[in-house]
Amino acid sequence: MKDRSHKTQAHRIAITGCGGFARKHHKAILNLEKRGLVKLVATCDPNPQQRSNATHDFNLNGRGVKQHESFESMLTENPLLDLVTLPTPLPLHASMHATLVKQEIPVYLEKPPTLYPVELEQMLQVEKLAKIPTTIGFNYIHEDNRRELKQRILAGEFGKLHSVGFIGHWSRPMKYYARNFWAGKLFTNGYPNLDNPAGNAFSHFLHNLLHWAGLESMNHWAKAHAVQAHYYRTQAIESADTLFLKARLDSDVELRFAVSHTWNEQLVNREILQFDKHRILYDVNQGYQIELAGKAIETGIAHPHDHLETNLIAACELRTSQNRRPTTSLADTVPFVELQALGLIATGKIKALPETDIEYQRDNSDSSNQVPVVAGLAEKMEHFVQTENATSDLYSSSKQWVQLNDINFKNSIHELNQASA
Repeated sequence: MKDRSHKTQAHRIAITGCGGFARKHHKAILNLEKRGLVKLVATCDPNPQQRSNATHDFNLNGRGVKQHESFESMLTENPLLDLVTLPTPLPLHASMHATLVKQEIPVYLEKPPTLYPVELEQMLQVEKLAKIPTTIGFNYIHEDNRRELKQRILAGEFGKLHSVGFIGHWSRPMKYYARNFWAGKLFTNGYPNLDNPAGNAFSHFLHNLLHWAGLESMNHWAKAHAVQAHYYRTQAIESADTLFLKARLDSDVELRFAVSHTWNEQLVNREILQFDKHRILYDVNQGYQIELAGKAIETGIAHPHDHLETNLIAACELRTSQNRRPTTSLADTVPFVELQALGLIATGKIKALPETDIEYQRDNSDSSNQVPVVAGLAEKMEHFVQTENATSDLYSSSKQWVQLNDINFKNSIHELNQASA
């Protein structure tokens, strides 16, 4: 392994990208740098305007950060890096991850690593060569409340876990899908980026549910063996913006997942765990509540901290840690990647909701800011997640289950490409 010893104790970091979500990496690392924990050495972006914006907004020149046009030149001219972060477009993840692993540079790879199970298998083969395991940017698994509650679940305090559910309602206007070349698309130039709410915006929470249901140990994620799915679009996109997903997991737990980017008065992210008599409600922003027979018996508040900063520091510390175990490793994401892909396969054709069911919240100054409104959708999402065998005009408990063992992901994703062409 290359000798990366250096006088300063601050971890030497490079960020790949200056726009989009990379800006959040720049902000987080600037905050960590102010605390003396890291040093941003270099960044790169092929877009000169994005580089210029980042230079201005994050004082890159004043901090001595080298700015490069290409990923390759950034690595060539900065050989002694402790960590490179990849908040890059999804189609670039696999190749950039492989380049860094082969150069023995530790990687922080933004979620999702990929949404194509075949590509994930290829990435896992590359990952076997990594001297320090890659950290995946699923930022809620490290939460103290979450881990303490899971330990209590594993100890049997609440009895049998029957189901895990999530309700997510985040309004997104049409310009959300115009922010880059792959948003809202299942395929770009034949590449299966498979962008969908379960795989992107709400991916943290699908990964979270599988972690709750992984009952073998703290660092275990359950896998789906059968899936039902109903996916819809209200915007003029190729993929879905609203979905209802149900899965049978190998831990004998049922997963129910209802999310939408249509308009809602409040931002909703609620994880729901149902046991014999107890129920746990968990919100990453608010905290948790434990109920027994419908009455709250315990509450806990969310500990204020920056999830991205915490995860980045944990990734840096793997370099000197004796326990080189990322909070989420690349292998840990297999259940998530498979499940969200199974959802797309199980739904078949993504349906457009009838225009007669849709109204719009509009920003009169910008038509791209309009957000679809579907009357009664929030109630249907709640019903789906909290009711066993729920059925409505948007979902049916009698729909055929797709079995993991019956699926060849390469063939099934190819068929999706043919159907969307």
